[in-house]
Amino acid sequence: LDRQQRDQALFALAEDYQKAGLFDRAEKLFLQLCAVPGQRQRAMASLIRIYELQKDWAQAIEVRRKLGVNSSTHVDGGAAHAYCELAQQAIDAGDLAGARSHLRKARVNGTQLLRSAYMRAQVAEVQNDFRAATKLYRWMIEEDESFAIEVLPRLLQCLRAVGGDENVAKILRQMLKKQPDLTRLVALAALTHKLYDHAFIMDSLRSFFAVDSFAGRVVAAVADADNPQVEQLTDAQIRRICRVLSDLVGNRCMYECQECGYSGNVLYWQCPGCKNWDTTRPITALIGGSMRSAG
Repeated sequence: LDRQQRDQALFALAEDYQKAGLFDRAEKLFLQLCAVPGQRQRAMASLIRIYELQKDWAQAIEVRRKLGVNSSTHVDGGAAHAYCELAQQAIDAGDLAGARSHLRKARVNGTQLLRSAYMRAQVAEVQNDFRAATKLYRWMIEEDESFAIEVLPRLLQCLRAVGGDENVAKILRQMLKKQPDLTRLVALAALTHKLYDHAFIMDSLRSFFAVDSFAGRVVAAVADADNPQVEQLTDAQIRRICRVLSDLVGNRCMYECQECGYSGNVLYWQCPGCKNWDTTRPITALIGGSMRSAG
């Protein structure tokens, strides 16, 4: 075999080791192939995958740095998520200062992942910095409206901690004025998390029931009328409708990967199906399973 054929054979053998779960052997061969100009990039990409599977996040970051996708002014998505994983380990160990340090590294050059913002908000909550947490949760919703379904309960808690129910209504009105489509997502969040204890949320639910065709059929059944007027329903009737719809929402998956369609009830930042980072989002359809069909 000539040198090129030998290198290709070694790469194929390393891939076989990796598929068989023999990561130590695969790692050794890929490290060897990193010194081969024609194999370096592929070998490093494979090393990153091995380190991610083994949850060796520091090594994954180091290989990304050597590969050139990470520099002093930019962090690629995979490296940023690796820093988030290190931050989560620090949080689990009670090291909030260490967590904040890792999260700062995950947002070099002003860029920020939804995930790092979410984690920073949760750390802020633990430290009773509810204003900072509120700012981060609002940023998440502005960045991706679907996350209203995920973070609304936490946002409501923070708003109440800062200024009570009046603050909740004030801030939610501001958000809906800026993002009108949020009315539907606030309603879906309320149904998902059973949030029926605030007048403003009830108003959002009424607005949603008036325009959603499936919810309209449930409203008609509860009101025992062919064309019920939602604004005439009592709070007791609204809560009954909410219970029915909450049960339906609870029986469907909560999250779906936008790349491969993998769905489940856990928010995976790295999809278990296609292994892509940051492709999973809350499902925004009332019934059914696909966010892509939700419009």
